[in-house]
This record gives sequence, C-alpha cells and structure tokens, in this order.
Amino acid sequence: MAEYTGGSDGTDRDRTDSTYDTAVHYFTGSRNTKSSSKLDYLARQDSIATLRLQFVFNTSGTPTGSLPPEVLYFAFPSGASGTASDHLPVIIDVILCTLTYEPGDCNCDGAINGFDIDPFLLVLGGTPPYTDYYALYPDCDHMQADVNDDGAINGFDIDAFVALLGG
Repeated sequence: MAEYTGGSDGTDRDRTDSTYDTAVHYFTGSRNTKSSSKLDYLARQDSIATLRLQFVFNTSGTPTGSLPPEVLYFAFPSGASGTASDHLPVIIDVILCTLTYEPGDCNCDGAINGFDIDPFLLVLGGTPPYTDYYALYPDCDHMQADVNDDGAINGFDIDAFVALLGG
C-alpha cells in the first residue's frame, strides 16, 4: 500500500507524473523496436525530468546523409542499429531539473512575497496532478507549497506560509 501513498522523494509512488515514451522513428514514424512490435518502453518522472527529444534509432530506415558521424565508420552504416542488439534502441534525452527554490516560493521567481499567494492557493485547493497550477507555472514544483516540510500540502502549511510572508 505504501507505493500508492505518494511522496516527494523522487519516486512516483502516487503514479501521477510518470510518462512512458512515445518515441517513433523520425523518417518512417514507426514505433516498432523488434519486428512489428514495441519491445522496450522507457519511463521518466515528469516532475524531475523534462523531455527534450525521443526517437527509435533505426539506421536502416534513415537516409545515409542523415546518419550521425559515429555510425558512418561502421562497415555497413545502415545496419548499425541492429548490430549490437536483437532490437532497436529507444533514445530519450531529458533535461533534469537543476533549479531549486525555497519552500513558499510558489511562483518560482526566487522571492517569497505576495506574488506567491495565488499559486500557493492553487496548490492548496487543488488535487494531483495540479493542472491549473502547472498551466500557469510549468517550471515550478507544486511541493513549494509544502511550507512546513511535512511531505503533504494541506491546511497545516497556511500558518508557515503566512509567517514567511512576514505576517
């Protein structure tokens, strides 16, 4: 049961922010990685990693002029992606979150002030996956509203938030 209770420890125990890849081959649009099926799936946690690029690496469907330079040194470049494995690799490039903000900086502008009240209330009154909050603050983390640092966003954060605002 603990795996479903959620958490802020970098896991996706509440299963609200994990995404499977939807990678396709750039030139053919195929999702297949083994014959006529998808053999492997990659998952990433949206709140930690932002997708930059994803694709199925299939050299046999890629024009020679579009192959990466490293592949051109193979004896048979168009067969390179099938040489090392029995299926095609899925490549996912992600951007890891490197910015950190103080609890209470709910709009992630680097300051805790009156501009944080509306985003704090959006999270406090919202439910996972906090779509209203992320629509306005896509680069922020809703856990900024966990001002008392107990791992939950609830009424117990209000007094701590007001104290941060100097009230």
